[in-house]
This record gives sequence, C-alpha cells and structure tokens, in this order.
Amino acid sequence: MRPVLACVLLGLLAAVDAKKDNPEEAKPAAAKAAKSVKVGAVTIGTEEVADGSRIKSLKFTEREKLSISVPVTVDGSPADSIEQAAVCFAHKETGAEVWFTLQPKDGVFTADIDLIRHAEQSFLFKAGVYSVSVAVSDPSFKDHVYRELGTVTMDLTATPLFRQKMEFAEMKDWVRRQPQVWDVRPPEERASAFAAFVFTCLLALPVLVLFVLLGLAGANVRGLADHPLAIAFHCLLGAICGTIVLYWIRVPFFPAVIMISGCGLAAFVFRPRPLDTKAKTD
Repeated sequence: MRPVLACVLLGLLAAVDAKKDNPEEAKPAAAKAAKSVKVGAVTIGTEEVADGSRIKSLKFTEREKLSISVPVTVDGSPADSIEQAAVCFAHKETGAEVWFTLQPKDGVFTADIDLIRHAEQSFLFKAGVYSVSVAVSDPSFKDHVYRELGTVTMDLTATPLFRQKMEFAEMKDWVRRQPQVWDVRPPEERASAFAAFVFTCLLALPVLVLFVLLGLAGANVRGLADHPLAIAFHCLLGAICGTIVLYWIRVPFFPAVIMISGCGLAAFVFRPRPLDTKAKTD
C-alpha cells in the first residue's frame, strides 16, 4: 500500500513542477476579439439611402406595401444572424414609435410591411411625417449601429369602423377619454330669518283655530289649564309623532330610537290618572 501512495505523490509533484516550468499553459485562454459591424446602403421602398445620406422624398398610403432591405457585414463578411435588427418609425407630431423586426435573408436583413394591415394595428391611422431609423445590435459587436435614414410621409385614411371604435372608446389602449365634468345646480336662495319666523307663526294659526272651534263645539278647552299633566302627555305624544317624521327625513335610526324611548317614558309618567282608575274599575 505504501509504494502505491508514494507513486501517487510523486506524480502530483511532477505535475506541479511542470506547471511552474510552463506558466503560460496555466493561464486561461484570451477572450475573443470584438467583431466590427457595418451597415451598407439601406433600401426603403424605391429609394436607396447610402451611409451619410438622407431619404429624399417618400410617401406611402394604407393601400401599399413597404419593403426595407438592410445589408449588414460583420468583419467584412455578410452577417447570417444578429440578436437585434429592427427599423423604427417615429411620428414627428406625437412621438409615437412603431418598431418592426428585420429578418435575415442571404446576408441582408429585410422587412416587408403590409400597410393594409399595419395601418390600423401598428400606425393607428396616424397620418403625417415619420422619422425612420435602423438599429443593429449584438453582444459580440464592438459598436452598436443606430442610423437615422430621414423622414417619410404616411398618408393614412381611417376606415369608418375604426372611427366608430375610436368614437365609442371600445379600444381602451388606443384612446383615453377626457374626464366628464358635471354642472352642479347652484344652491337655492333662502328667505331671511325674519320671514322664516313670520312663516312659523302663521303655521301656528291653524292650531289656535282648532281650539276655537273645539270651544264652540262644547269642549272644555278652558279646563286644560287646570290639568298640566294632560297637556304634557299630549305634547309628548306629538313629540313621538314628530320624531317618527324626522326619522323618515334625516335623523338616523339609533338616535331616533333614543328620542322615542325618552318621550315614551315621559308620556307614561305624565299619563292621565283617570284612565288608570277606569282600568282598575273595569
């Protein structure tokens, strides 16, 4: 067993000495050099835009197809695949951006935009001037490319169905309706305090007329002054009825119950005694 362990230790020592003699072999491999990317002349529609030039005059409608070709070379050879390659249309007036992905085809990245479909889905029928730019990016590139090509005019006419959708705000992501402002009715003019006092006094006249008519009919109205408990009892009954009316109008439930309970207890205390005597007799 000991000879075997001795051989293993000798082998490990020999490997360590070999690394010391050749330190370059122990170092990790150098990172790959970053690639250089170049975008050639871009073809948009019928016009070719070279590097450093701008789009002269292009106009598209919703009944056309817009084609874009972007040749990309990496380290001098046509690129086969890139992580990100896209074209952007930015509306000059609103700043809204529409992006389309470029697909590789024989070293050229292209996009065929069907405006018949994308005029509504992507551009939302926003007519006007759009600035066009191309973006090419990949983690292995030394520099990323973002080139502005110029401006194009989009003459887009909305369909009646799209206008109806916008009018009734069925497409919530497309339009935000303005908050509704309601006109509040101004408060009504109130009478002065003196006029309100006079009106309250006039409301008491029917009660006086009632007592006069009861006296003419033969009721002992003058005898009420000799029975204050009877007057208090009837006033408490009126207070109970008034509390019920106030509950219907504005007083909450529990305060109304407390008020009615208090008035009822007081009415029981001031009840007419002849009624108790008659009840005992019966």
